[in-house]
Amino acid sequence: MSSPVLSSQERDLLVRCSVLERLSGPLCDAVLGSHDSDDVLGQLDRSGLFVSSLGGGWYRCHQLFREVLRRELGRGADEAAQVVLSRAADWFLSEGRLEEAIEHRLAAGDHDGTLDLLVDGALWFMDRGACSAFLRLGELLAASVTDPRLFVSLAVAAGESGREERCAYWLKAAEPLIEAGSQPLPGWKTLRGEADTVWATFPSAGDAEAALRYGSRAVELEDDPSLWGHVLARQSLGGALLGAGRMAEGVEILWDCWRAPGRQALPTLLLLQAAGQLSLVLVETGDLERARQVADEVREVASAAEEAWGQGAAAAFAGLRLAEARLTMATDPGAAIPELERAVDLAEGWGWATVVLVALSSLAAAQWAAGDRSAARVTLAQASDVAESGEARPATARLLRGLEARIGRGSAKAAHSQGALAEELTDRELAILRALRGPLTAREIGAEMYLSINTVKGYTKSLYRKLGVVSRGDAVRRGHDLGLI
Repeated sequence: MSSPVLSSQERDLLVRCSVLERLSGPLCDAVLGSHDSDDVLGQLDRSGLFVSSLGGGWYRCHQLFREVLRRELGRGADEAAQVVLSRAADWFLSEGRLEEAIEHRLAAGDHDGTLDLLVDGALWFMDRGACSAFLRLGELLAASVTDPRLFVSLAVAAGESGREERCAYWLKAAEPLIEAGSQPLPGWKTLRGEADTVWATFPSAGDAEAALRYGSRAVELEDDPSLWGHVLARQSLGGALLGAGRMAEGVEILWDCWRAPGRQALPTLLLLQAAGQLSLVLVETGDLERARQVADEVREVASAAEEAWGQGAAAAFAGLRLAEARLTMATDPGAAIPELERAVDLAEGWGWATVVLVALSSLAAAQWAAGDRSAARVTLAQASDVAESGEARPATARLLRGLEARIGRGSAKAAHSQGALAEELTDRELAILRALRGPLTAREIGAEMYLSINTVKGYTKSLYRKLGVVSRGDAVRRGHDLGLI
């Protein structure tokens, strides 16, 4: 680095900024306390010396030289690097670039400063559809910091990113640290109430009893209507009631939440999720007018967010776009298929099993109604795989079983009318046939259906006779061939 081709000014900039991944004139000026770094970087780029332009006034030092440059810092290199990284973090923060500010604060080893930025800035990430970025940075910090606010924030980010296993992990990590006097996060009265809301919404969604327990306690704790945590706690209870099959109660609570004053303060992501959840359940209950009303109320906000967030939009729009597709499906199933396919993509991009299952079931129903029986059966099989994971709300899985029964009955009638079946299968025989696809024994199938093993054997014998088969495997294959499963 002592080569005469570099001026002392160029050398000083490269050495002292060697800890930065990217360089710009304003950033280097802030770090070095100088005023002409942009000219220096431009000259280095034009000379082909050590840096290359990334566009937009940004440069990167060639990787081969960065470690050599770091060694030039000599004794006290770590301390010098921390100073540079901290100043860089301050500059990024002043520019409103919170994610990069946190990255540099973390790299500087300032764990307390990083924690403050993350906890206070959680809504910044949420309003940009960047929960995955928050999760990435927060999990890096969590290796060095134990704080229940951070852990609950990570659980929220994990849930919104479709990472339910990480959501449960961070909630469990937070549990022993949450006390009555724990400092709440912005928008909430208590940290306990927020944790219970997240438990009810994500990890416990497949356990109706647990979701109701957590949702009920969250409602008791979040009793300040001026905070948006008040709304979200009630939404979690409404969702739990829906999952338990108590549709009327769930719809009433969700509608009250939508009309609550605190709803206006919800971050955009949570507002759009609330709109999607409510409009979707209103469609399910046949209240199409109010479903359209809710979707119309957020149309402008949704369009702006979808354009701004791009790939980060899945968590916000999966439910809302699914509800809109279901509204189309109510009058024209064929026209709804492209919308439903988009909704499935969004739901799978988010990864929340309940929404994925509803989207796939809705698409299968539309395909069947439009006459595309083959596509409907493929989609139905995908929905069954999601249901068997046990992660979706129980009521949603029950709706799928009802759809399977309707499609099975339709296929059985068609097969009978075409002469492929001498006798139509009964609903119970169709249910037994669907159960035969899985690993359950006859006794276990009976337990699932509240039937004795002898009754199951009787239905199975009748099923085999009508299908003209003598084994379980043959029955499943014959059922697939006839479109019964």
